[in-house]
Amino acid sequence: MGESDYSDLPTLDSKDLKEKGDDEATLFHHASIESDTPTGQASKKRPAADSSKRVDAWQLEANSHFGDYEILSEIARGGMGVVYKARQISLNRIVALKMILAGQLASDDDVKRFYFEAESAAGLSHPGIVPIYEIGSFNGQHFFSMGYVDGPSLSSLLKEGPIAPRDAAECLARVCEAIQYAHDHGVIHRDLKPGNILLATDQTRSDLSGSHTRQQPVSSKSKSLESNSPNFGFAPKVTDFGLAKQIHSSSELTGTGQVLGTPSYMPPEQAEGKISEIGIASDIYSLGAILYCMLTGRPPFQSTNPVDTLMQVLKSQPIAPRQLNPSIPRDLETICLKAIEKAPIKRYGSAMDLHGELKRYLNGDPILARPISKIERGFRWLRRHPEVGTITGVILAAIGTVVGATMSANRRLQLERDIAVHAKNDANSQRSLAEGRLDKAIEAVDKMMVRVAGERWTKLPELQEERRLVLEDAVTFYNGFLSENLEHAKVRNEAAKAQTRVAGAYLLLNELDKARSSSNTAISLYEGLIDEQPQNPEFRSSASEVRGFQASINALSGDYTKAQSDYLQAIAQAEAACKMDPDKSAYLLRFVEAQANYAYFCLSFDRVKGTEGLAILMPAARKLSALHSTGFAEQLGLAFALTVEGAYLLNGSDFKSARERYDEAATLLDQLKDWTPPSARLAEHHIYTRAIVTVQRGMVRGLGGHTVDEKQAGLQMMEEGKELFNRLLATNPKAFPFQLQKMQTLQGLGSLYRNLKDEPNAIRNESEAASILISLIRDNPNLEWLNGLDALRQSMQWVGAVREGNLDHFQAMGEEFMKNAVPRSKGDVTYNVACAYSLASKHDASQSDLFGAKAIELLESLRKQGYFDMRSRVSHLTKDADIDPIRERTDYKSFFESLQAK
Repeated sequence: MGESDYSDLPTLDSKDLKEKGDDEATLFHHASIESDTPTGQASKKRPAADSSKRVDAWQLEANSHFGDYEILSEIARGGMGVVYKARQISLNRIVALKMILAGQLASDDDVKRFYFEAESAAGLSHPGIVPIYEIGSFNGQHFFSMGYVDGPSLSSLLKEGPIAPRDAAECLARVCEAIQYAHDHGVIHRDLKPGNILLATDQTRSDLSGSHTRQQPVSSKSKSLESNSPNFGFAPKVTDFGLAKQIHSSSELTGTGQVLGTPSYMPPEQAEGKISEIGIASDIYSLGAILYCMLTGRPPFQSTNPVDTLMQVLKSQPIAPRQLNPSIPRDLETICLKAIEKAPIKRYGSAMDLHGELKRYLNGDPILARPISKIERGFRWLRRHPEVGTITGVILAAIGTVVGATMSANRRLQLERDIAVHAKNDANSQRSLAEGRLDKAIEAVDKMMVRVAGERWTKLPELQEERRLVLEDAVTFYNGFLSENLEHAKVRNEAAKAQTRVAGAYLLLNELDKARSSSNTAISLYEGLIDEQPQNPEFRSSASEVRGFQASINALSGDYTKAQSDYLQAIAQAEAACKMDPDKSAYLLRFVEAQANYAYFCLSFDRVKGTEGLAILMPAARKLSALHSTGFAEQLGLAFALTVEGAYLLNGSDFKSARERYDEAATLLDQLKDWTPPSARLAEHHIYTRAIVTVQRGMVRGLGGHTVDEKQAGLQMMEEGKELFNRLLATNPKAFPFQLQKMQTLQGLGSLYRNLKDEPNAIRNESEAASILISLIRDNPNLEWLNGLDALRQSMQWVGAVREGNLDHFQAMGEEFMKNAVPRSKGDVTYNVACAYSLASKHDASQSDLFGAKAIELLESLRKQGYFDMRSRVSHLTKDADIDPIRERTDYKSFFESLQAK
């Protein structure tokens, strides 16, 4: 056994079954930390426990001794067993030593299962099965020793993705030899999976093979691949016979109806707990499922928990492997799908029959199995849904209500995919009929995507990862059609929509690179459609939407030049769509959204161009609202445009006008609270806009208020806005935009609390903002601008220390902060250093004049660089308590006069 062999083997009890979703977890299998080796002649006599002394498996350490074994290291441990790498002293060989963790406290059933595992494998001697050397107990501790394999498990290998088809066939053919040998000796494995196949290196292969002799030829029907298939670089060896069943024995360690095995690799008869029906065909199914995983990188069925996976095993057909990996040869796909037929009688009759098919494929000979016919596929589909009488009725029924959201969505997706595959297979021979089915299939998957974008899915955080997986499957569905239907505009349009949706899911999961990749694909598809149909406004409007989304991703990634280019292209496409169909509100709305997003972006990067865009945005937004006053999306568009305009007015210190715009936006948004949003996306956008407006209204009152009551009202509004961001983050805790907005809100709250002389609350909010920033940096280590924000955060903390009179290394730290600041935050960092010098002039009388002059020098440099062109910064300067120590200086007054004059 190798150190990597047990990394993916948690054990589950009935409680775990409700909570875990590990597709390689073994149901109700407490005895197994894998044992997988051809066996030498091990003793089958079960020794009585020696209770005179107790040796606890969990406390053995390296270099300690256990009977004839020297413990070298722990390999792994599970719910019941622990496995050590050890040296058998008498024979001077390295072994894997497995023990029951419970020691003397193990129940009778635990002990029986433990010895059953050892004895099942001990009767087998084959190069493809890990050998059992010794079975016994020492001082009350039950154990058995087995061959040590230093290579990885197949499961570990597959974590890097699928393997080459020929390697997969070669590997499984060797496993088939071992399983045929086990079947010939009356043993059914019942828990075959990638984690129970160890991959021995050449050295381990020779070591283990030399420890025994083969007792019986594999089969006269088929020659071993051990010598004639040298390409696969490992020798696979089967392990873990803890769930093995003796074919000719009536004794069972489990009662009828109990489910044992690993859900993703378990045949239907085993999933139903029909113990009496489990036989050779059950292992054939598991071998086919292993082949499926090797070819596609995933098992035939998988879900977030074992119960849902079992339901898929019983009710659903697997996705055709070539849909997931088009490079798979058709013959190998046919072999794989025959091995995992639902009905045992339709699978291969023996492991050697499967072995023979794999050899035919490897030798380039015709295989015996034939692909499933179109008629058979249709009948299977109808059998799984007997309540439906016609194909049309079946398609419509597939879009039913989500019941048990995760399981139902997956089942529905597979159902819809089956329809789509059927349509594609019919395309050549029945073109007109295939076109109709293609439309139905696209409609089904589109409705499925709308379903997972619905309110239930977007409000439950536990469904966000599953939502992404379902959307990714939809993308896979369309990619399968694209390979053969590139000329089909509708397929490409729907594929682009799917890519846009999955990009949005990635963004909410803070996976920026994947979001960018998906949006890039969508853009390419739309650009191709526009080239072919330049007068189609729908394609241009859709292209505008995804361009705007791509711009946001690039802005979050720090690529501001690319972001600006994308925003401008989004505006151009939306404008073109409006000119083609000026009466359609959706196109005008898209134009308003594109202009608003660009203006909001320019607020930080190019306020001159942003102001120019604002002059176009506001008339368009008010026209949209006037023409469609009863439209939720249109009114929300106007509210967001007013928010952007208010932000420009606030940054220009026009508090009165900014307050009017924010109040108008708030009135619109309050009215929309009583409306039913037409989509979950608009419902989320409504909360997001309300949060921004509420925070900005509070900021206006906090900065521009003349009384303490006004400032307190502003604080209350900002606290309400923070709670709205908390609502958004409760559903999507990793969403980058929501985290950034909340962080900025907390920083604003900290500043307002400090202006009101409430230092504890100022520190509390600033600390929470810092925590969010640190989390973002940890999740996005390659974003330079985030590190720049961190430098800004650290400079703010440093100012806080100076505020308390801590001047240790004061000047050197100030220089270091300015030196390391990235361009985007350099102005703010320099301002903080100026504040620190101002505060230091109060704390160090001997250096007061020098420090005050330095503070004013830094402020003057910022003025010349245009930092104070943003009038809100001037307003903040006039009220910033950190500047108070230098306000009465003559040179400060001269600086401020020049600032006002400008």
